Amino acid sequence: MNFSDNSRVDKYSVRAIRVEVTLLRCVKYCAISLILTGILLVAFVSPSFAAVKAVQTYVDSTWSNVVYYIASLSGKYGQENGYDDVTVSITAVDEYTLYINGVLIGSDNNWETVEKYTASVNNKVINVAVKVVNHGKSEGNGLILDIDSGSTDIVGTTTTIRKSEKIAGELKNIPIAWWTFDEQARKDLGFTENNWYIFDETLFTKVNFTKLMKRAMLGQMGSVNSNFSPGLEVITGYFHTNVDVGYTKGGGISLRHIEGQNIALQKDSEAPDKKLTDGDLTLGYEYVSNPLNDTKYVDLGKIYRVNKMTLFTGREINKYELRSIRGFSVEISLDQFRWEEVGVIHGIGEPDKNGKISEGGFDNYSVEFPPEWARYLRYNITEVRIDMPMVGEMMVFGEGYILEGKYESPWINFGSPNTPKNFDTVEWDGIIPDGTSITIQTQTVSSLADTSKWSDPVSTKSFKFPSPEPAIGFRYRVNLNTQVGTITPTLKKFSVKYSVVDQPVTYADGYITEPAGGKVAMGADSTFVYALSYNLASGQY
Repeated sequence: MNFSDNSRVDKYSVRAIRVEVTLLRCVKYCAISLILTGILLVAFVSPSFAAVKAVQTYVDSTWSNVVYYIASLSGKYGQENGYDDVTVSITAVDEYTLYINGVLIGSDNNWETVEKYTASVNNKVINVAVKVVNHGKSEGNGLILDIDSGSTDIVGTTTTIRKSEKIAGELKNIPIAWWTFDEQARKDLGFTENNWYIFDETLFTKVNFTKLMKRAMLGQMGSVNSNFSPGLEVITGYFHTNVDVGYTKGGGISLRHIEGQNIALQKDSEAPDKKLTDGDLTLGYEYVSNPLNDTKYVDLGKIYRVNKMTLFTGREINKYELRSIRGFSVEISLDQFRWEEVGVIHGIGEPDKNGKISEGGFDNYSVEFPPEWARYLRYNITEVRIDMPMVGEMMVFGEGYILEGKYESPWINFGSPNTPKNFDTVEWDGIIPDGTSITIQTQTVSSLADTSKWSDPVSTKSFKFPSPEPAIGFRYRVNLNTQVGTITPTLKKFSVKYSVVDQPVTYADGYITEPAGGKVAMGADSTFVYALSYNLASGQY
């Protein structure tokens, strides 16, 4: 509704096409009451000057996000002896609440400080749960947590690396790795705010759990002073959206980065049934004949800027030294016809001339290379052992941003859920580099709980509110897109003008009846009848 337009529509005997345009414009933008006299239509004026003064502006410039992190952690020492007291070092952007084995340990709201807690475990497994609230202030996005068990085990360090471990004497598909979920996934799983952190390791074997959860990715935060274990990383999680609200410098909604994401997960691969990309280390691809120079590819489905491939040995943990491959190279392609070798690793799990063993040992091994654009990647086995290898999983990593994403706001009612509102102008601001775009959509809900369809996407930074009104609430959707994977657009601010006073009409619907005979002469004035039905707001007449 346009709060500043006080004009009337006074001419109604016009040609057919012009009649339709005039009427539709009046119904959409004016609070209408029509008196039908023959062919004349009389429209009410827009809201009065008093209503204009009552216009308010709602602004969003920061966006919060809640992420839940859980992990079931155990090392060889824990399985043999059990853990007693452990020391936990932790910080997160911006607030965290920590639970261990279902017990509240502590909380804090300053990411620049690292807190240390002592927790009694008295168990062979350490079940860790952390709730993190990020306020979107561009101070980073993620969690750092490190557990010192007093043994030689490196257990509990936040990392995106998966390591095979035995839990309760059995190989688990979800070893040292962190699962993440958001508020919606928490509800979908049946968790409440009071029980989501109470779980055991059997949770990680449930099908519905693995479908609703997502792996932790690399996060980002400033430097903190603490003596953490080797291999520690900042981790974060993304769920029902491909956007980020706390990662971009200066704040705002941007496309999420792909650093730390296994972009090969569940993608089509040369191995049958996606066994190389299914996330299950116990399956994978088992060789039964000489694998030298054998290749297996993965199709990422889209072109990404890739820079790393990691292979995991599968099946029995105590045979990794025998079942791992000894060396492999990585080849990339855009079309699956022309392949280019970009990196190679030799002597996997064995010390080099300086006595250093590659990270991961016989468990997992990576080839890193300068970033390249590719859709297809494959490994080529260059060195073998006596035993036939078992490749449990093939992972691919890259840099840059996801190509498209959407942010949907929560429903907004300005604190008055039962009061109808009229809306005027939507305005937004952001950064849109060449090759990127941002569009906005809106949706409203009426007092009858009827939800409108999403409006058409709009790219202009100022436009009239496009969804049906009056309405008791609305929400908006931000669509971000990039054709250049190394840059992202960023929404910095969203605002809408609205009013909760002077509601002359709560509902209006109209139609035009055709003339007698259903035909009109070209170029001649014709008489039409416009029928209008409407409900007046309380106190209007």
